[in-house]
Amino acid sequence: MEGPVLTRPLSTPSPLEARLAAGEFVIASEVSPPRRARLSSFIRRARRLGRFAVALTVTNNHAARPRLESLVAAYVLRLQGIDPIWVVNTRDRNRLALKSQILAAGLLGVQNVLCVKGDPIEKGPDPEARAVHDLSTVELIGLFAQQKAEGHHFFVGGAVDVTSAPVEKAFRLARRRVESGADFLQTQPVFELGPIAELAERLRLLGNRRPYLIAGLMPVLDLEDIGRVERNLGIPVPASVRETLARAADPREAGFKLLADLVAGLRRIDGVDGVNVMLFDQTDHMVESVLACLGTRAEAAS
Repeated sequence: MEGPVLTRPLSTPSPLEARLAAGEFVIASEVSPPRRARLSSFIRRARRLGRFAVALTVTNNHAARPRLESLVAAYVLRLQGIDPIWVVNTRDRNRLALKSQILAAGLLGVQNVLCVKGDPIEKGPDPEARAVHDLSTVELIGLFAQQKAEGHHFFVGGAVDVTSAPVEKAFRLARRRVESGADFLQTQPVFELGPIAELAERLRLLGNRRPYLIAGLMPVLDLEDIGRVERNLGIPVPASVRETLARAADPREAGFKLLADLVAGLRRIDGVDGVNVMLFDQTDHMVESVLACLGTRAEAAS
């Protein structure tokens, strides 16, 4: 049965890649597929985030909890006119299943992919579950690169962490991902400019092989948010952020001010090409507040 599977030729760049290639500072956001086979709230959240995001990163069994298959969720977004970034992890599938999924993504026209290891299986609720990791993330990136060589226009990403690891280590991992075929890198949440500015400087040394660099952002609006970031993501939040929120008469307002200043600083760094916003709270009020922090250029991109 023929249907609305392909809405543009697969030989052309995705909207995300095209905007980056044009020199636009892009704004993406993260959305998790539903836990049940119901799409209405998922689509509603995606449209809300689409008010400022040019692409949505679709998580894959985040926190090792089962959700709707991420490739299916990415395709649903594509049918809604939203450019998805499909997160593919090595935790849940062997190389045979991953190759099958890559073929499916090509058929469905899902072009942006982010290759990750996946959250530790121990974080999940099922004590009988076992991690696979038949491939490394670098090898997974290589599989997508092979498909690109055969004519499918995937836009391939890898993840890096400049917050909880030294920049030198982050650069080594980043370079391995680029050598395997990564077109862009997406970081874990950053809370200060120094480390990502240093990573961007090192990546510029790669010359015409330099990948696009998208910084992860996560608003922290009180001390409880800081605890959630450190506990759930394993990402340390700088003491300066904790002290600012602790001293503030209105921690929420102070948190948004920190976010706005961080975004403004990231825009000024040569080699940082955009941000990916991760939100614990995806209500209308939160989206409005984050949109204000991102600035008027974000509204124009929506």
